[in-house]
Amino acid sequence: MKRFSFYICLVCLFTSVEAVTLESIKDIHGALDVPRYFLTRTINISDQESLYFFVIENYAKKGRLDLAIELIKTLPKDLKVAQKPLYIKAFLTYYNQYGTEDIRKYFSSLSTSNKPYVIERCILESIKKESQEDAELFLAEIEQSLIFSRAAVNVVKFLVSRDEIQKASEIVASIELQAQKDEAIMAMVKRFADYGDSEEVLNGIEMIVDTRFKEKSYRESGIIFAQNKAFNTALMLANKCESQLNYETVMGTLIQAFVDENRFDKAIEIAQTLTIESIKEKAWMILGLGFAKAGNFESVDRILSQMTDVKLRFEFILEASLELIRYNYIEEAYAYIQSLPEEKQLKPLVAMARELGGDKSFHYNLLLLQKTSNDELLNESLSWFAIGLADKGRTDKSMQVIDLILDEDIYRETIIYILTDIADLKDRETYKALLEDDILRSDYIIESLSKVEILSSEHISLIEGVLSNKETLDEDKFYLRLKLCDIYVTMGQSKDIDKQLKYCKRELMRLDVDVDSELFRHYLTLLIHQRQFSVALQMMGKYPDKQAQLLFFDLFEGVETEKDIKTLRKQLQVFAKRYKK
Repeated sequence: MKRFSFYICLVCLFTSVEAVTLESIKDIHGALDVPRYFLTRTINISDQESLYFFVIENYAKKGRLDLAIELIKTLPKDLKVAQKPLYIKAFLTYYNQYGTEDIRKYFSSLSTSNKPYVIERCILESIKKESQEDAELFLAEIEQSLIFSRAAVNVVKFLVSRDEIQKASEIVASIELQAQKDEAIMAMVKRFADYGDSEEVLNGIEMIVDTRFKEKSYRESGIIFAQNKAFNTALMLANKCESQLNYETVMGTLIQAFVDENRFDKAIEIAQTLTIESIKEKAWMILGLGFAKAGNFESVDRILSQMTDVKLRFEFILEASLELIRYNYIEEAYAYIQSLPEEKQLKPLVAMARELGGDKSFHYNLLLLQKTSNDELLNESLSWFAIGLADKGRTDKSMQVIDLILDEDIYRETIIYILTDIADLKDRETYKALLEDDILRSDYIIESLSKVEILSSEHISLIEGVLSNKETLDEDKFYLRLKLCDIYVTMGQSKDIDKQLKYCKRELMRLDVDVDSELFRHYLTLLIHQRQFSVALQMMGKYPDKQAQLLFFDLFEGVETEKDIKTLRKQLQVFAKRYKK
């Protein structure tokens, strides 16, 4: 009998009572019942809507899609507009948690105005999960012609990407609406273009009725053939385009293909025929980059002088300077960057500086970077030059450059970046010697810990060293103590976890800034892991965003023992009473 009673308690804790509405705080039996109780007692419509999404998503996560559906049906009039998004959230959550098991039986509970849209979203989710079987299963559930046709297009695109051409053809045949059928055929045509099968491409395009999709198919197929250096086929498809924009788009891709093959004469010949300004400028930019790689600076200068689009000019110089460095035209690259307004030079300059880390002419490159009189440009370029050198294992040179950085913040950021972002860093201890003060050392440890996926006992002394530093900020201490708790959880050291959680509580109470919600959730998770339910609820009640307090109750789902369930039930009701005030 006792075991049966415990089972009832366990079910009640996380699935709540079957009644759709909770009339009294005494009806609160489980964690989700708290936010559910306040659903109809929240005045702010925006807060009420977010609360509905939270409760319904968590019911679906726990396999109670039936309760989620019933709750959606009770939406107040002001929130009826959220009905469809809520159904979609519930079904997608359930599908991601449990797959297609039992989900189809719940489709029948949806109205005809919601059902096809929900299934359509399930199809998109199954495609995202790359589940062909699920996508086909869901598609068969749609009866409404428009939504079926629209969803079928996405399934066809998915099947085509997996080379399931026969299966895709069968679905195309079942599409009733011509526009969607044409779009699906176009997806197959593009795949035939990928194969290089021009005959199937033309046959497919002939089947398309809508001239817009026919035109788009010529353009997209032409681009693919151009990218694959099938010049004659690409030109043939371009000539079939009736729109000048589509024609020139394919020709622009052909220009890139000819430049890649160093056939500049053909590329120039095409570029001179272009009439649409944006495509023409892009084409000359492609030619300019090709000339830059070839070291033909006279042609580059001529093209650059004709560029009127400021954004394109900047993009060209950024790309061209990097290409020039790779081909050892360093001084020319720097000259192009210098031709930009000073406020536009930072991005290409730091990109260039990092690239120079692999170049042998160290002293020449250093002098080049030091030419600028702008302190920000100088320090940033030296920083990225040092990083580039470190990345290539040139430690002595990197250290020389770091020593030249005069901006204190950039100096510190450079050292920390080298130590934390370069995976195979050579001479790590040499760089660590630059961590001269406690604050810099603390910043390094905090940054490095954030990049470690699994912490171990080896990190304990590092963390404790930072915690003992009086200069360490309370928010950093809070974060580090949570990291310590994570380590102690893996080691099974419960007393040490409790000790750190006490410190966390103290630091939270002293903080002048709001704690990030995800970090706070982590803290609550640890309290619940330690069965400190009252402390968790107490700290939730102190969280500055009152509405957000109700969005933490999903964290209690791990509570399992009969004793804990009974204890928690009382505490949940106490929390609700206080929250209501």
